[in-house]
Amino acid sequence: MKTRYKILIVIGIAIIIYFIIHGGLLTLCDIVTEDISQCNILFDLYNITAIHIQVGQTGYIGDGIGTWTGTAEGIEEYTGFLIKDSLGFIFFFIIIPSLVITVIVLRDKKS
Repeated sequence: MKTRYKILIVIGIAIIIYFIIHGGLLTLCDIVTEDISQCNILFDLYNITAIHIQVGQTGYIGDGIGTWTGTAEGIEEYTGFLIKDSLGFIFFFIIIPSLVITVIVLRDKKS
């Protein structure tokens, strides 16, 4: 089998696993058990492998009008990728597939 097809299979498997975990595993558990509280392990798996994006303000908005303590530029909307909260996603869906692809390429180059 050609190297490019092996690489596509690895990428495809990673994408399929991601969509299984985030696309309906909790819903399936809820349907089967009829009690979402019994799906705690799946909630943990979902949270570990989720991408965490923060949307908010760069300054601080307090509890009422006139409590803004940031600058005028700080009023702009901020969206940031939180690396420390997304380490599970980075490890399971970027690093591991990259290592597998590297091993595949190195083994195919030898032969």
